[in-house]
Amino acid sequence: MQNKTINIKIPKEVTIFLDMDGVLVNFFSTISEMAGVNHYRKISKLKLKSIIHEITGTDFFYHLPKTKHADSIINLILSIKDEYGIISSPLIGDEKNTEFYKKRWIKDNLLKKPFVVHIKKDKTEYAISPEGLRNILIDDRGANITDWEKAGGIGIKFQSDEDDLEKILEGLLRAQNIYENKIEFIPQKLFSREM
Repeated sequence: MQNKTINIKIPKEVTIFLDMDGVLVNFFSTISEMAGVNHYRKISKLKLKSIIHEITGTDFFYHLPKTKHADSIINLILSIKDEYGIISSPLIGDEKNTEFYKKRWIKDNLLKKPFVVHIKKDKTEYAISPEGLRNILIDDRGANITDWEKAGGIGIKFQSDEDDLEKILEGLLRAQNIYENKIEFIPQKLFSREM
């Protein structure tokens, strides 16, 4: 993607939202290490439940490292739009604590800050802009993309430890073509392992 001129046009009323865990924040490799496995998909449900219990009520989310693509993703979005937003899920049952440490992480780790941050499980209320346009969500969970598109938004599934930035560019091009009525909006149906 380097040295490429990015010529993607997204309407100014549209917000591009970024997820944190798996997109900007290296959540999955950290919990894989905690579980003693080399890939998060190898963590048993029982072990995952134990890890979630262990991190609940702590500052875990504040100490996570950035993904290798975090700064490049933000720079890419800011080369297309003047601003971006963040929507990230909290740990269920630990919402206020998670929100506090995720917002602190954003403040201390991102050079170019989002104009808005939402820490909530149901992201779909932000799928449509106040002007009635489809907002964009870049998220690592297929189920989140499915729900977002069912609610009318445009989703781009991107997992920082498996994908490269071309996947985001392809998704943004799809979005541009939808906005320009060059292609029909057909909601994606993706799935995820439940955490």
